[in-house]
Amino acid sequence: MKKIVLSGLVASAIISSATAQEFYVAPTIGKVIHESGELEKDSIFGFRVGMPLETKIGTDTVEFAYDRQNSVDYNRLDESTAINRLSGNILKHYNHLGAFVPYALAGLGFEHIKNDKQGIDNSLFANVGAGLKYKLANNMALMTDIRHIVRFDEFDNHTVWNVGLVIPFGAPAKVEPKPVEIKKVAPVEIKKVEEPKPVEIKKVVVVDTDKDGVVDSLDKCPTSHAGAKVDANGC
Repeated sequence: MKKIVLSGLVASAIISSATAQEFYVAPTIGKVIHESGELEKDSIFGFRVGMPLETKIGTDTVEFAYDRQNSVDYNRLDESTAINRLSGNILKHYNHLGAFVPYALAGLGFEHIKNDKQGIDNSLFANVGAGLKYKLANNMALMTDIRHIVRFDEFDNHTVWNVGLVIPFGAPAKVEPKPVEIKKVAPVEIKKVEEPKPVEIKKVVVVDTDKDGVVDSLDKCPTSHAGAKVDANGC
């Protein structure tokens, strides 16, 4: 039943960020201090899978973690046990300090004890921790963190120290610029300007029939003799 509960927890954490366009894996090694006194200190190895996650409380990554201890000796018995730990965590990264990126984490998990002795049994647990990443080339990073585990079965405690290499996959999500709406402008109708028609200049012909120096249009005596002295009216 406990395994089913944890599986649902981890699956929901991964599905909540399934639309992310990038994630990372990080193989890890480290050391575990069993504070209950029933188990000795032992080395640990495992891996992390992280995915981007935006929330209202500021967390930015959801992490699935697996850790394995192959052979942990009991303090008062000539026996040992293997331990598997699965957990789902949320991480918050803080402002960069140069190439260093500090982070905090919290989550829930399940610890499986293969050879349970002295009351050490399978148990759900909660863990909190803090760590630091150092950025390398190609967006990779070295990471180290300390995680404090509190088992719900008799509230035993462990302290886990890890180091690992963060290997990213996929490019960061790109923010596509919004297309600029270009409104269609109605074409301007250009009217052709007609060229002005040429002005017809009529030639005025001056006629003086009686040759008296007064044109016919003003001559009131059109029958004067040629060369005769006449007034303005042609008389």
